[in-house]
Order: sequence, then C-alpha cells, then structure tokens
Amino acid sequence: MDTLIRLAPVLGCLAMGIMMWIMMRGRHAPTRHTADPTMQEELNRLRAEVALLKQERATVAADAGQPRTQP
Repeated sequence: MDTLIRLAPVLGCLAMGIMMWIMMRGRHAPTRHTADPTMQEELNRLRAEVALLKQERATVAADAGQPRTQP
C-alpha cells in the first residue's frame, strides 16, 4: 500500500504525458476539410470580409487623423 501511494503521482504524471502526446500529435493523413469545396468557399468569403474590414479601419483612422496601425 505504501508503494502504491508513492507511485501514484509518478503514474499520474506519466498517464497525463501519454494522454497529451496522443492528443497533440499531428495527423499524418490528409484531413477531410481540405477537400471540402464549401469550406474553401467559406474561407475565401471570410478572407474577403477581413480585407474589407481592414480597409474600413484604415479609412476611419485616416478620417480621424490617427496613424494607421498594422497588427
């Protein structure tokens, strides 16, 4: 029983490390999302929307006399 109490933290850390390794390892097969044309269309739409918002932010900053900040 005393040995089990001493090994419990070590086994817990080992189990957590293995669990993190399993969860964080990369997938070696191509994902299904890259082949989905609707996802690509949505991504293109969102990129266009972000570009528009950046342009509007630059216009508002220029009208207010503030320097344009670039993230």
